[in-house]
Amino acid sequence: MATDTAHSCHLYEQVATALRGAITRGELKPGKAIPSEAELKAQHGVSRDAARKALGVLTQKGLITAGQVRTRYVRAYAPLRWTLSSFRAKTGWPPVRRSPRSPATGYGKDDTPLRVMVTVAPGGS
Repeated sequence: MATDTAHSCHLYEQVATALRGAITRGELKPGKAIPSEAELKAQHGVSRDAARKALGVLTQKGLITAGQVRTRYVRAYAPLRWTLSSFRAKTGWPPVRRSPRSPATGYGKDDTPLRVMVTVAPGGS
């Protein structure tokens, strides 16, 4: 698949979108190796730097993970990424206290500031 140079987004974003689509459609299954930079360069007609940036975007998004000897694989599970504001919007927790110093801070029952960290273990399928 050749990339569209007349398209408004960068070439590496087009490659990343194509790979993300292949992962979403199940063409690239969890644990399967992602095409190398050289293969992406040949398939999409982009520079090696654009291929590297596309792989970097997918790694940052948590869709792929680096293996040994420059091989990257599709992750076995999708990462959970929530901000505190989206968590608050979905659950209504923690309660919000507005003050001049901190406009939106969560507080517990004993008036101590809350720090929320969510850890998600990979699920089996």
